[in-house]
Amino acid sequence: MKRRFLCAYICFILAIVSLAGCATTAPATPTPNAPIQAGMALLRGRLLTSQGVVIANRAVHLAPIYGEGDQQAYVFDSSTGVGSVTDANGGFVMVNIPPGRYVFLVVVSEGLTAALLDKAGNEKIWELKADQLQDIGDAKVNLP
Repeated sequence: MKRRFLCAYICFILAIVSLAGCATTAPATPTPNAPIQAGMALLRGRLLTSQGVVIANRAVHLAPIYGEGDQQAYVFDSSTGVGSVTDANGGFVMVNIPPGRYVFLVVVSEGLTAALLDKAGNEKIWELKADQLQDIGDAKVNLP
């Protein structure tokens, strides 16, 4: 009888110990891999599809906005613009961004990008200020 109780007790303890290792944690927040320069901005967040699925290993870029009022345009140039690549959890960090207004773009394929949109369905404009961190949290994008 004692042997049966001891065996059940050991199985119970092993089950508790194995379940303790299954605790879920939130994805780690990415950290910059370059020193942050004075007068520059920092942007971070996590990229998801509109259904909430993580978008991993995807190029993301900021396109500067030119003009004022209803005469605005953004220009995307991956060779000179600020960009990053999302990690396995969809997280990204962009450092040393000149202060200004930007549109956030996700590279879908060669020559095709998708912008983060505001509630009205227009490209969302991000105002980045010097010496500040802009954490956009979980950003959802509609991929074609």
